[in-house]
Amino acid sequence: MAGWGISNDNNTPAIMETVELKVLSIAECEDKIERLHGSRVPVNYRQICSSADPYALMSSGDSGGPLLSMGMVIGVNTATVPVTVKVPHPDKVNVHAGIEYYRAFILEAIGSSFVWS
Repeated sequence: MAGWGISNDNNTPAIMETVELKVLSIAECEDKIERLHGSRVPVNYRQICSSADPYALMSSGDSGGPLLSMGMVIGVNTATVPVTVKVPHPDKVNVHAGIEYYRAFILEAIGSSFVWS
C-alpha cells in the first residue's frame, strides 16, 4: 500500500510512503471486523481487505493511493474498517476498491493504445 497519509508523528510525508500488507480473504476480513465491531459486516467481492502484523492502517491522506502487488496496481485505498472505532487498533483492516472488476472500463477510458502488462 502506498500513500501520503499523516504519519505517526502527525506530519505529512514529502514522498509517498509504502508498507507491506497481507491481502485477506473475504472470510478473514469479515472475521477481523466482527471481533472488533461485535457484529458481522459483509465485505463485497469488489473490495480487497489488507492488514499487517504489526498493524499498519491507512490514515488521513492515504485514500485514493494504490494497493500494489508485484509492481501492479490491484486496488485503490478507500478506508479502514470498522469506522466506529476511531483509534488505531490491530484488528482494524484496510479496505481497497479492487480494480479487476473495473478493468474493462478503465481500459476503454484510457484508450486502445494502452498495453496492460
